[in-house]
Amino acid sequence: MKDENFIKCFLKEWKNLTNEECQLAAKRQHTLNEKFIFTNEAILKLREINETLQEQAFRIRKQVEIIYAFQQKLLKDKTIDDYEIEVEMQCWNNKYYRRWNEEFYGNPFYSDYILHLFDEKIDNIFFTDNWNEYQYCTDHPLAKEFHCYFFHHLYDHTYLAWKDILRIEEIWIEVYARNQFFFNVPEKKNNKGKK
Repeated sequence: MKDENFIKCFLKEWKNLTNEECQLAAKRQHTLNEKFIFTNEAILKLREINETLQEQAFRIRKQVEIIYAFQQKLLKDKTIDDYEIEVEMQCWNNKYYRRWNEEFYGNPFYSDYILHLFDEKIDNIFFTDNWNEYQYCTDHPLAKEFHCYFFHHLYDHTYLAWKDILRIEEIWIEVYARNQFFFNVPEKKNNKGKK
């Protein structure tokens, strides 16, 4: 069944939503999650997604540390004036959502910025802690699962419902180093005698 609100949010690239669109996306997520049944198959697939994200977080972190060291060198050498590191998570499925709208083909169906995930000040425990929102809800089917932060982010900080997460075929994590250069524009000198 086509979801017009989901399509509209996708076409706005998720980051350009109005408050009303955010509320509709949150309502959709809540409604779908209320009806969702955690079958053994679903739990196994969610566990696989989580384990893959955990492994990749460690791999990406090593590369981000190299990027930070390089950026710090550029800063120290005054090659740049400042920088920011941004991390974007993209969720892909070129088959399912394409039936809703052809624009889904060749594009992530969901993307979101995870601004501070790989901040240079984040302690290693951030990557080893259990981020499971349900760990203290003894009757929840996911209560005994370990959740890495990436996985936690998917279900707790995005508009994706469990069904959407299960439809993920690929995840791309993109790390951007944005170099910043600041300078003043010199004032034009007055030429005496000219009007």
